[in-house]
Amino acid sequence: MLELKSVTIKAGSFLLENVSLTAREGQCHIIAGPTGAGKTLLLETVIGFRKPLAGAVCLAGRNLNSVNVEQRGISYVPQDPSVFPHLSVEENILYGLRYNAANKDPALALKLAQDLKIDHLLKRSTVNLSGGEQQRVALVRALAPGNKHLLLDEPFSSLHESLKKDFWFQLKELQNRYKLTIVMVTHDLEEAFFMGDTISLFINGQIQQSGSPNEIYRTPSTSEVAEFMGIKNLFTAEVLDIGEQSIRVYSEDVGSNLVVSAETTTQAGKFVRGEKILAGIRSEEVMISRSEYQRRNQDNRIKGTITHIFAKGASHTIFFSPHNGVGRIEIELPNYALQKLQLSIGDIRIISLRGENIFFLKKDHQ
Repeated sequence: MLELKSVTIKAGSFLLENVSLTAREGQCHIIAGPTGAGKTLLLETVIGFRKPLAGAVCLAGRNLNSVNVEQRGISYVPQDPSVFPHLSVEENILYGLRYNAANKDPALALKLAQDLKIDHLLKRSTVNLSGGEQQRVALVRALAPGNKHLLLDEPFSSLHESLKKDFWFQLKELQNRYKLTIVMVTHDLEEAFFMGDTISLFINGQIQQSGSPNEIYRTPSTSEVAEFMGIKNLFTAEVLDIGEQSIRVYSEDVGSNLVVSAETTTQAGKFVRGEKILAGIRSEEVMISRSEYQRRNQDNRIKGTITHIFAKGASHTIFFSPHNGVGRIEIELPNYALQKLQLSIGDIRIISLRGENIFFLKKDHQ
């Protein structure tokens, strides 16, 4: 188990304070967050390029603060793969076996090269390799010494979409095949949810939330987390009633009461009657009825007008103005749904905000 225990790090005027994180054995732990949050600084401290002012970096219970980089048993691939131009592909991937490596046998490196489909490049110079090929060389070079712990700093950010997604599959296969523990930095949410067994969201120098992909997706813990995840529908609301079966709030933004089953939210005990909070829902989880008379039993029905429709390739973003509210609701629809509903700007429609998809946040986080 790889752990950061109450670590404080300073780089110039930038300070990370009291950061704790646990990467469990055999898992891929994603550190996601906006640019400038300190994610790379965190990795540099784990690998040993920087020493913490306070706290400890531990591996299997061993404090690594005073252990040299090459003796930590941790591999690292920076954002720039930095392959050695004066060495062949084979010489690059065997390079790490020279220095304090747990494994001196080149067989693992050659097997990894085969797994990542670069074994036909072994005798080639690295000078004319593509970006994807260089990334594979860097990854094999990092794993060849036999380390089971791997740090990756936005390793696929420079690759185009289809190649990037090929790498996701390959890295997950390597993780499972070689029982790797991976800590990976990314700002790409799709990548985070695909790769991560656990996700930690790192915003403003702090880990705002850690959990499974489903927990992060369903129940963001702060407005900063929700906004980083691209959730636009955050409405001011007041708690009207907290019962055994449901929580009822009123939102001036949507001009309606919203009722959420107490069984579908873990947040019931956090709020009190009369409290000002935020209610949120993802744009892709807002439902549009085909007519005013369709499915009257839907949750939290709101009448309003379609004000804007924006094409986005495979989907459309729709802006909806509630007739009794002062806010705007964003809706994400795939193309086939838009065509089926035959939506046009100016249409008056009924939407439904299903209670199981609504989450609540403390207002003082905004």
